[in-house]
Amino acid sequence: MGERLVVDRYELVHELASGGMATVYLGRVRGAVGFARTVAIKRAHQFLTKDPEFVAMFLDEARLASRIRHPNVVQTLDVVSQNGELFLIMDYVHGVSLAAIERAVFATGEGVPVPIAAAIVSGMLLGLHAAHESKDEAGGALDIVHRDVSPQNVLVGADGIARVVDFGIAKAAGRLQATTDGQIKGKAAYMAPEQLGGRADRRCDVYAASVVLWELLTSRRLFHGESSSEVIAQVLAARVPLPSSIAPTIPKELEEIVMVGLDPAPEQRFPTAREMDRALQRATAMASPFEVAEWLESTMGESLRAAAGVLTKLEAESRSSLDDGVARHQAPQIDPYGATETQTVGTLPTRRHRTAWAPGIVVGMLLAAGVFGLMRARSSPPPSAEAAAVPPAVAVLPAATPTVAPSQTASSETPPAVVLPAPSTLASSIRNAVNPQGTASSVLRPARPSAAPSSTPRPGGRPPPKSGVPADWN
Repeated sequence: MGERLVVDRYELVHELASGGMATVYLGRVRGAVGFARTVAIKRAHQFLTKDPEFVAMFLDEARLASRIRHPNVVQTLDVVSQNGELFLIMDYVHGVSLAAIERAVFATGEGVPVPIAAAIVSGMLLGLHAAHESKDEAGGALDIVHRDVSPQNVLVGADGIARVVDFGIAKAAGRLQATTDGQIKGKAAYMAPEQLGGRADRRCDVYAASVVLWELLTSRRLFHGESSSEVIAQVLAARVPLPSSIAPTIPKELEEIVMVGLDPAPEQRFPTAREMDRALQRATAMASPFEVAEWLESTMGESLRAAAGVLTKLEAESRSSLDDGVARHQAPQIDPYGATETQTVGTLPTRRHRTAWAPGIVVGMLLAAGVFGLMRARSSPPPSAEAAAVPPAVAVLPAATPTVAPSQTASSETPPAVVLPAPSTLASSIRNAVNPQGTASSVLRPARPSAAPSSTPRPGGRPPPKSGVPADWN
């Protein structure tokens, strides 16, 4: 495989299709530690990117399109301008375009079953309505109109759901009228009469969806000709034959919906795509997504399997890259004595935490003992004169622990006196217990044990810790 084009953080892997405006690629977006995700990347033809007005319009519309979030719309993820080229990054949908379905079905002469056709167009209408109703960050209407609704811009997924695509390039599509003749062939056939005159609102998209429905029901093109000017003349003449004149089995209620949507006067059409969808729901029984998926497999199974093979190969390569990336980014082992290496995600240094808490525990124990001794001293009766004459034994207190001194007399009536260290001595003892070295680092982590631990027996007869492990770990 030759060297792949990389744009920003996106990699163009495999060409899927090419049209009058752009080429669509299967691509990958790559992140840290080998992360990857499959996306669709539409690369605008370079002759279009030479027009500054087209570029500005493309970028603006693509940003607006990212605000449309609906199951029947292919999500626009990003737009990239690099080295004078434009790239539209979209969600990848495993399926086929409605244009490919029409070519396959029309060639057989069998046509699309009415419930399948109604379900596909219903999905289109719901996606278009979501775009028409989309809001900006402040809640204001964006007034997005697709302007290029056509079989090429509708994907029917293997899951049986129809999705509208290419909102980011739609408004710019109108500029194709200023390009060479061949560039708008097949697109003008879906433009409403007022759109050809330079006016466009949401009812233009309703008109285009009605053209698509007419064609699915009849298995024919509604407007066609040898040149774009011939197609435009047919659209403006508004001579639309009844679908039943070509396919007599079409239900009358469904035919009426098609003709209302194709009315040359915008005010006579359905005011919204949602209203047309409601009419479809009432007029005919629609296939479920599962039924659409089954029909698509029986009709376009070979294309779906070919696309699945390419995707499987691509993801296998990505899996290998992910494994390599994880291996390269393995973190070193944790040093339990406070080394600064990066910790492996998900590993908790339990022993290190336990050791770090030890000084705090010692402080708490000392303070509790001091408070307890003070309370006993206050609650005890005054000592005898002989006991009062005994000077306090402050100098012999270890680590600021309160010491109970026995009375100088053997009288059982005199309670033992609680001798507390002076406040300055208690504070000094606590500091020494918490931080013997007098540095801040010793509070945060235990001191490293010496290479040869002392063999002096510990209180209580316990042997000293082995292998340099702190005693409080045991």
